[in-house]
Amino acid sequence: MNRFARNKALISDDGQLRLTNSNVLIVGVGGVGGYVAEMLARCGVGNLTVVDPDRVDITNINRQIIAMDSTVGRAKVEVIARRMRDINPDISIDALAIKFCEETSTKIFASKKFDYCIDAIDSVKDKVNLILECKKRNIDCISALGAGNRLEADFKVVDIFSTSGDGLAKAVRSALRKAGIEKHLTVCASDSATVNSVPPSSISYVPAMMGCVLAREVVKCLLRR
Repeated sequence: MNRFARNKALISDDGQLRLTNSNVLIVGVGGVGGYVAEMLARCGVGNLTVVDPDRVDITNINRQIIAMDSTVGRAKVEVIARRMRDINPDISIDALAIKFCEETSTKIFASKKFDYCIDAIDSVKDKVNLILECKKRNIDCISALGAGNRLEADFKVVDIFSTSGDGLAKAVRSALRKAGIEKHLTVCASDSATVNSVPPSSISYVPAMMGCVLAREVVKCLLRR
């Protein structure tokens, strides 16, 4: 039986083919982005490009799906790529161990035509650059907002200009307005209370929850194409 037989029973052969033919960019494959990649691969998305300059650190083990004793010290994108190929040997995955920024964006976007982009970057400046690049290229994009310092989280897909109580959202909104964007940016966010923690911290299930909500939204959009 095909590894995606249970998917096909739910979304049809045609729906599965759409996912197989889709090309998705994930920028940032830590706590949130790693779970997005996992869910998309298990849904049968056939083409992924993952971008992250970091290596797995022992402090990642509490919340990142790729972080284990056996992967500490290895490049995150290489660990993700190997894991995705173990899930689906037919997947096409490009692993770019580089930082997304204004200087590298052209190289990243020149490689392929993407159907969807997931922004799971922490840096506000780079986050905004990625959003602007997607808008310029008419690529659907969804941004992950604050997943840290939370024990409770009811993540929802909303427009960033209707969010409240999220410090990262506030900073991104401000930067977008300076760039002339006043509406229509899809994000995944929660308005639940945060916990004061220095340095900012995260527990196992919260990034996973956000990653699953992001993956759900991406799959729904790809199936509508």
